[in-house]
Amino acid sequence: MPPLKLVLNAALEYDFSLIAIHCSLEDYRIAYFLNRHLGIHLQRRAQDVDFKKQGYEALFSLFTFEDSRNYRSYTLVGNNCKVKHPCSADDEGLFKTQENFKLINLIPELRKTDFFLKLESDTLTPKTILAQINQIPQVVTAYTVDVNQLKSKRNLIFE
Repeated sequence: MPPLKLVLNAALEYDFSLIAIHCSLEDYRIAYFLNRHLGIHLQRRAQDVDFKKQGYEALFSLFTFEDSRNYRSYTLVGNNCKVKHPCSADDEGLFKTQENFKLINLIPELRKTDFFLKLESDTLTPKTILAQINQIPQVVTAYTVDVNQLKSKRNLIFE
């Protein structure tokens, strides 16, 4: 009898909606405005998203809300993190106390995006939420993102 061979396809299904948010607010302020306008209760998690990229350790803020009554899950995550970049002796220049910072993105394809709102629901359409987010005066713009078109979509799985 020939040996039994099992082949597993590591194709993950990304069954969530993603909204990109552009604004100049701090993470706690955008969470506050989303709570007010959407009627949800985003709370900061005790642990941020720890991400290692290009030899740097970046921490991205993470806010979550589980709506168990309506079977919905909301996750707000920052896209930008500034990390200290070590200065070489040639880069110090006139001021030796000057520190260089490097900007690391959770989703590099959307560098200019400040935050992502991840929606996990069977019945929720992002159009209604998107309209409410765009009514927040501090938000420059918000739009839906096709998750399947992103190369770094695995960075959006936080469990």
